[in-house]
Amino acid sequence: GFSRAKECIHFVLSKPIEEFTGEIKNALLHYNNELELGKKKIIGGTDKKSGMEHKVQKYFYETKFYKENKNCIEFIPGFELGKHLRQLDSTYKHPDYKVDFLLIFENQKIVIEYDGFKEHFINRDEVNEINYSYYMKDDDVYRQKILEGYGYKFLRINKFNLGEEPVEILSGRLENIVKKKPKIRKF
Repeated sequence: GFSRAKECIHFVLSKPIEEFTGEIKNALLHYNNELELGKKKIIGGTDKKSGMEHKVQKYFYETKFYKENKNCIEFIPGFELGKHLRQLDSTYKHPDYKVDFLLIFENQKIVIEYDGFKEHFINRDEVNEINYSYYMKDDDVYRQKILEGYGYKFLRINKFNLGEEPVEILSGRLENIVKKKPKIRKF
């Protein structure tokens, strides 16, 4: 039955793992180890070509949001979300999108993207801190809409919306986004 789980497994044990024997004990130890690894702070794993992703990762671990919730957070840099979705949904026909960070918090899945100025904006000479959202590249907007359609929330950060206090601003934006309830589509 372990191989049938897609995203989550719940174990209800009648005794401590150490009291089990054989392959059941090995399987339970494996999943317990995976759970513990998921709780550890991951340093690195960011795109080496992006100096800002490393900084964003550092900011994240300094936020009040992380410090108050670290036991129920999974924060994964460079997550291959397209490949993950392809495994879950045989009808997924979109590219193998890779996201800067995937944050999982209380069953909420949040993509955090750092939008570099040169890579993610058009007509850069017209862009400023007030209008930057109107100058995002079409590919980025399309990608976001696809992933939101699969239930992922998006937090886009850039040089315009991180401000002078990036740790505090990021923390506030994270607290805000996890408070929002996902929209349920009715058919």
